[in-house]
Amino acid sequence: MTGADTLSRAQAEHRGGNIAAAEPLYRAVLAADPDHAEALYAFGVLLAQTGRLGESLGHLERAARLAPDDGRIGRNFALVLQAAGRLPEAEREFLRLRECEPDQAEHRFGLGLVTSAQGRLAESIGHFRDGLALAPHDAEACCNLGLAYRAAGRLDEAVDAFARAARLAPGLAKAHGNLGGALFAAGRWAEAAEAWKKALVLDPNHPEVEADLGIALANLGRLDEAVQAFERAVRLDPRHPVFHYNLGRALHDMGRLDEACAVYGQVVALDPGHASAHLNRGVILRKQKNYAEAVAAYDRAIALEPGNAHAHLNRSKVLYDMGRHQEALASCRDAIALKPEDAEAHSELAHVRKQLCDWEGLDRDEEKCLSLVRAGAGGVDPFVFLSLSSTQAEQLACARLWAADIAARAKRSPALPAVADGGDAGRIRLGYLSADFRDHPVGYLVANLFERHDRQRFEVFAYSYGPDDGSPTRRRLEQGVDRFVDLRSLTHADAVSRIRRDGIDILVDLTGYTLHSRTDILAARPAPIQVNYLGYAGTLGGDFADYILADPTILPMAEQASVTERIVHLPNCYLPSDPDRAAVPGTPARGACGLPEDGVILCAFHNAYKINPPLFDVWMRVLAQVPGSVLWLLDGSARANLCREAKACGIDPGRLVFAPRVGIGAYLARHRLADLYLDTLPYNAHGSAADALWMGVPVVTCLGRTFPGRVAASVLKAAGLPELVTRTPAQYEELVLALARDSERRAGLRRRLAEAKSASALFDNARFTRDIETAFTRMWQRRVAGKPPESFAV
Repeated sequence: MTGADTLSRAQAEHRGGNIAAAEPLYRAVLAADPDHAEALYAFGVLLAQTGRLGESLGHLERAARLAPDDGRIGRNFALVLQAAGRLPEAEREFLRLRECEPDQAEHRFGLGLVTSAQGRLAESIGHFRDGLALAPHDAEACCNLGLAYRAAGRLDEAVDAFARAARLAPGLAKAHGNLGGALFAAGRWAEAAEAWKKALVLDPNHPEVEADLGIALANLGRLDEAVQAFERAVRLDPRHPVFHYNLGRALHDMGRLDEACAVYGQVVALDPGHASAHLNRGVILRKQKNYAEAVAAYDRAIALEPGNAHAHLNRSKVLYDMGRHQEALASCRDAIALKPEDAEAHSELAHVRKQLCDWEGLDRDEEKCLSLVRAGAGGVDPFVFLSLSSTQAEQLACARLWAADIAARAKRSPALPAVADGGDAGRIRLGYLSADFRDHPVGYLVANLFERHDRQRFEVFAYSYGPDDGSPTRRRLEQGVDRFVDLRSLTHADAVSRIRRDGIDILVDLTGYTLHSRTDILAARPAPIQVNYLGYAGTLGGDFADYILADPTILPMAEQASVTERIVHLPNCYLPSDPDRAAVPGTPARGACGLPEDGVILCAFHNAYKINPPLFDVWMRVLAQVPGSVLWLLDGSARANLCREAKACGIDPGRLVFAPRVGIGAYLARHRLADLYLDTLPYNAHGSAADALWMGVPVVTCLGRTFPGRVAASVLKAAGLPELVTRTPAQYEELVLALARDSERRAGLRRRLAEAKSASALFDNARFTRDIETAFTRMWQRRVAGKPPESFAV
């Protein structure tokens, strides 16, 4: 066999993929003729294909010297130099080839690749464009040009280049895949998703593309589709923790918490060092009230990433839920040390310290929250902000910042069909949305209202997304409406769809920004008219509600500019009442409650965060001037600090008596032992003020400058006791002291309160129900007439 025959046979075996047969044949040719350029070239290619780049380069370099005008040999030599990382040499070879064959686009494309690999993107783009001028239909080159544009941050041009490649070669999967990547980077998520779908039709075995598709769909709010994409990615590559993590995030965002928690568990099984999976798992465990495991998850996240401020902050929140307030405080401080300007962390710090009555330097922490809001920093909890000494304008600013995040999430959610007005035989469909249909102040306040609604005019729905505590209050609320719907297992989008299917005309949000809030449901506008009422004493700061129900005392019409909703005044107090609420029979013995047998009992059954140093100083001065008097407070984690503060004021801590938390009946009954109820400022007693009056205990309040500080004044006016509303802290102290010293005057107030049960507007829930129904009817009539919401008074 001649050398030419041997070479032909070697090339045939090579083309057929039979490397083992081709290699000895090439070697035989070269043994006979070491300068055989074609054999050197072909064998050099084989060596490169089998990963032996060093040997390959020796053969190709020799072949290129022997045949310098053969562009085919030179190009392969340059490509192997590039693959070996010898980029400057590869570039020199491509430059030589371009000079030799200026009309060959492939040499310019080679220059584009090697200059791009060296970070010289502008030159790379120029080479690719020059090459495409010679070969305008080369889809691969268009893809490479797009990659160079994208690396240079020129996204619009990258999109154009990839789109051109996809048009030139519709069956080229990577053209569509790269187009999707560029569109995604440009924020064009819907177009990116369509491009990736085309890539996956052409080449379905790409878990990375499925995962990228899922992220785009999630950003679009198309979470069902995103979950399906992530599930496909997981099936294709079940050992990749990131794919599991993305699936967990999507399930989490959908509210499918049990599934999400299980998936996060799979992530940490695959990658125990995945801090974000531990962190997100902790978030879910906290929502499920599995507090001990939530703390363990956060501890693991912090062990992995000690500098993760978010993990420290979340740990603080769950410790607070567990009543471990001192530990919560420490974790919150850790978060702030890591992220000193984090508004959410400062908000949490102020709240925990207020709940502990840990007052030293608290004014600085409160001022920090105020300054962050004034600076436009989002993240300060609006509910926490209500208890700070702030103005209506500042409370509006805080709520606006909070609402902006909710609105941004709503924009990412899928578009829903237009709201259809409901109504059944002329009845208005009235929906109440709340986390608090249980043993909770809101639950107690609305139970009788639900029962009294005129079913000839209203069909009443209750939508609950809070816990079912199995209490009699819960059962009563369920039975007091036409339809009670538990939304806990539904995602925000599914909850919105359910409310829309029910054809609700007016949706009343009873939670606002309090615990367990799901304002995202309200933000999606499931009803044509939406109302902010009762649960949150302030504006929502967004366009989620058309109206806010109030009264002339708590929110005068002159303050319309301080709320985003239109103000609607109920004629008396905005609080409903429950004439059927009942204390347990009898009056407990003083001794059984830890109270002295003699002396004035000053009652202040407030959550500790409402108590502040100036107010406490007033109370201590009253105790000092009323011998034998005691201050009766709710027990809790603030006890030690309050006792210390009393001692610092010169008052025996033994004169502070702490009442344990009890059921509603026992809670009401023990008011019978109190002589006077002392209100707080800037956040008043609300439902608890009405409870005290119902049980015959006079309440002294000071009118605040914002909604949450005016509710007790409204309650007292509606009860027929406006003289118990003071205007300044000095007047408040003077009146408390006067009443504490005057048992006859207190007795007279008790007699008036006994009469008020049957005669006052505060306790006339039949009248209240008629008034609020008048408000709802007027809202609906404006809607039917095609008019926008307006402020009005009933």
